[in-house]
Amino acid sequence: MQRMRKKLGRRIAKPCAIITVLGFLFPAIVKRFLDATDGNGYDTKAPLNVQIAAEKEAPAYHWTKCHYADFRGDRVPARLASGRKRSG
Repeated sequence: MQRMRKKLGRRIAKPCAIITVLGFLFPAIVKRFLDATDGNGYDTKAPLNVQIAAEKEAPAYHWTKCHYADFRGDRVPARLASGRKRSG
């Protein structure tokens, strides 16, 4: 009985180790590939085509909501808050 468990354990250990290693390596390889190819086609001189959607005035800050174009042509939402009162 004990010999059968050992044999079964050895048969299962190798595939489990392979699956575990691939489980860690595959996502890392895919992430590295996507990080390397994500900016393909990006032009630093292209205009952003900013569109202001909303602005809000407050005593302590100025808040702006806008959208700009990324290199694929999609609209990217952005929010900008700039402080008014500075001390020091």
